[in-house]
Amino acid sequence: MALLLILAFFLISTITCFLLYRNIINPPVILSFVWFIVFLFYTFSPFADFNFSHYYLIFVFGHFLFIVGFMLISKPLRKNKVIGIKKNNVNYYININSFKIIILIEFVILLLALFNIRKILSTNFINNWWFSLKYAKNMQYYDNGILFGYAVIFSFVLTYILFALYLNKKNTTDIELKKILYIQFVIAGIYAILSLGRTFIFLLFIPLFFIYIIYKSKNTFQTIRVMVIFFGGLLLIFFIINSLKNVQATSGMMDSFYLYVSGSIKAFIIWADFEENYMNGANTFRFVFSVLNSIGFDMESGKLIEDFIWLDSSHTTNVYTIYKWYYSDFGLFYALLIQFLLGMFHGLLYNNLFKKGTLTAVVLLSISFYPLIMQFFQDQYVALTSTWIQVLFWISLIFKSGFFIVKKKK
Repeated sequence: MALLLILAFFLISTITCFLLYRNIINPPVILSFVWFIVFLFYTFSPFADFNFSHYYLIFVFGHFLFIVGFMLISKPLRKNKVIGIKKNNVNYYININSFKIIILIEFVILLLALFNIRKILSTNFINNWWFSLKYAKNMQYYDNGILFGYAVIFSFVLTYILFALYLNKKNTTDIELKKILYIQFVIAGIYAILSLGRTFIFLLFIPLFFIYIIYKSKNTFQTIRVMVIFFGGLLLIFFIINSLKNVQATSGMMDSFYLYVSGSIKAFIIWADFEENYMNGANTFRFVFSVLNSIGFDMESGKLIEDFIWLDSSHTTNVYTIYKWYYSDFGLFYALLIQFLLGMFHGLLYNNLFKKGTLTAVVLLSISFYPLIMQFFQDQYVALTSTWIQVLFWISLIFKSGFFIVKKKK
């Protein structure tokens, strides 16, 4: 009964937020629907716990506070608003040659990584290339280095920006822009695959999807149709990668899917039942503590990769939803406060899109949907601080340096 009530709450939340804002890509609408889907799959999962636990209420109250925080910043509409953005009075002049140079640089870095991978696979091939690289990485004799890590994030940001530039133009038949966009998309896709994680693939494609919706969607039904196709594609990617990385697994494909989508809920409930000690900010201030440790301090910082926990006799996971990251720092009320603040944060980005309608506003809001959607899985806000610093740096460089894009009023 508890799970059915929670499902009803998130379904009602989805419908209510849509009626208030009349925009299907409104963050509370998206988050409400994500939690509804996650709890729906959890209800049918082999490890679901139908016994009432007061920890289930954290998901309800946390989500409610997220919506309250969002509404404080972005007021509900009195009339319908189209999904797209208003036309702005800015023309973007693109320096194609500058983009070609940086694409060439990231291509060279990618080639160096491929040579390294070829060397690893020639001596350590097990079952398939993905499994071989993952095993080699876990054994710590495969690493493409810090330059490759920076290049991954840069390639993603560049793809977001080029895609937004392409869709923003009135006449999207610009041959040069289209060519470099296609090339960049292929390069970024290879970077995402070689990062050996589904989250990297989601980090690339989720913002691209929302950039497309913001510029091209004409109505709610068209958006829903595109969403179904997009998430069907992500589902296909999930099963393909799962078949590559779990060649020796005994569990079925659907078990793996249930575990990925909803195992974090059960993991959090089990963890919260037994956890008594707080980490006093080791997660929230992980990036700051890591920087201080690099210059000689000795401060405990949180782990990005959590310990595994048994959900039942045959299922285990090491993801606990966004709530564990903050709950383990300062407790329940802190975790709920974070949701309120995140609601305000997404409200600011959402307002910025409709007030300014700039390329930067489109890209930033679209990127923010990635950590929003991944709340069901794990924290991707503070946990990825170094990634977001890189993202903001590259966005600022490309938009404000004058080497790549020049903005002129019409």
